[in-house]
Amino acid sequence: DLYFQSVGRGASLLLNLPPDRRGQIHAADAAALRGFRKRRERIFARNLAAGAQCSPRAALLLDGRRDTFWQPEGGDGPSELVLEFPAPVTFNVAGLREHLPLGQRVERFALDVDRHGYWQEWAGATAIGNRRLLCGKTVTTARLRLRILEAAASPALSDLSIHYDTGLEGE
Repeated sequence: DLYFQSVGRGASLLLNLPPDRRGQIHAADAAALRGFRKRRERIFARNLAAGAQCSPRAALLLDGRRDTFWQPEGGDGPSELVLEFPAPVTFNVAGLREHLPLGQRVERFALDVDRHGYWQEWAGATAIGNRRLLCGKTVTTARLRLRILEAAASPALSDLSIHYDTGLEGE
């Protein structure tokens, strides 16, 4: 939770792990950090959105590069982007990044899933910035929609990812 509340909102995660009298990290802390690393690697190992169908311009969100970005054709107003998957995907974590050389622009957004032909909001937040991670209920869908609801200028997003964390099941 602390990781998602800090790094997932664009901040740093300060671990505050002091060395013991030998100048080393305590074995219990080191083991906890290794477990933390393994869980992060497991969650983010595969971007389930990578195989989605979308417009060629929107594909820049899925190319895994931070130096490319998608901007909606409509400019500054509300806009949306739909990803269609070849087969339904199950996820409970989503990640977004803005292309920060152009500044932080998104003020409010939402992610929706297709539920039997109707859009249902899965999650929403007020800023993206360097990185925004969202955790929600586990859902399976064949389509995902990103809605930019408010932006200070034309949004410039460099990454959209979805992941499945087995540790969130039942939450």
